[in-house]
Amino acid sequence: MTPPIATLRTRLGQRWRPGASGQPPGADAAQAQPFDALLAQAHQLARACPPLNARVSPLGPVVGRGAHGRRRAGPGDSFWQYRGFHEGDRSSDIDWRRSARADGQLYVRQTEWETPQTIWLWCDPSPSMDFAEGGPQTKADRALVLTLALAAMAGEAGEKLGFYTAHRRATGGRLGLDRIARAAESRRGTDQPACPEPAPISRHSHLVLVGDFLGPPADIEAALTRLTAAGVQGHLVQVLDPAEEDFPYRGRVRLTGLEAGDGSEVLDRAEDLRDAYRRRLAAWQQTLARLTGRVGWSFTIHRTDRPALNALLTVAQTMAAARPGGAGHGHSHTRGSR
Repeated sequence: MTPPIATLRTRLGQRWRPGASGQPPGADAAQAQPFDALLAQAHQLARACPPLNARVSPLGPVVGRGAHGRRRAGPGDSFWQYRGFHEGDRSSDIDWRRSARADGQLYVRQTEWETPQTIWLWCDPSPSMDFAEGGPQTKADRALVLTLALAAMAGEAGEKLGFYTAHRRATGGRLGLDRIARAAESRRGTDQPACPEPAPISRHSHLVLVGDFLGPPADIEAALTRLTAAGVQGHLVQVLDPAEEDFPYRGRVRLTGLEAGDGSEVLDRAEDLRDAYRRRLAAWQQTLARLTGRVGWSFTIHRTDRPALNALLTVAQTMAAARPGGAGHGHSHTRGSR
């Protein structure tokens, strides 16, 4: 007897773990790795990529010097333009080589005003992320590696970093990366929502959310709607195990939830649900793409059996190319990094 499609709709909105009936679910799956090993992987990935400079959005005056061009003259290291020498300018600012090519006109070399960007990072710490069936590591471990690697890349570029909901203020330099690592480690495997609750965050900063986003669709949609109201440039990275996308099971299969109260369910002929399941998952991913695209966020899908470097480069390039202006100024939906 083929299980009704209603069963599929019910289970896909929850966190589940497939496994053959009568066997411990995930008995042959990858196990969680020590945090130090994940941190080492993250640093190795970050070294394979250029420093991450997130595109800054136009906003009111920001005091300070950092790594992002503001498209106007000010304190910084990058050349902006030449202008004529005016009374009150310092003689040390004169570019004598450029002035020598002019007929008696002195020119001053102006630099571009630069300011650091603020990047907030978050990864899903809930128990369901411990699932690993067809990939080399659990979803939780891959999400953590991506998060820490992004932090390392951004920190190397001089950005200010904060772990969303854990820190009140973002911090630059090595201290910022250390704080991200400690916050991520302390939340590992805790029973928290699949999407973070809104917390104070400065407008026009970047917010990167990494998780599987397979919780109840209504809850995730409501959380994203609240988060996008903050006016940040958001980036959603969905990390999935290959079994969650392919549904490769045949015969009698038990689906056992990893979250408290999920329960379990036995399917007599799992293969009869494969096509419907894949359509349902694709529809949900399209919904996530619409939700993020509507407010100018990017959406990237990554499978744990694919190189982590692919996803890291995709997200970094998206952040570096983010359109100025925040919400409502375009979006990116990427599947190539899977």
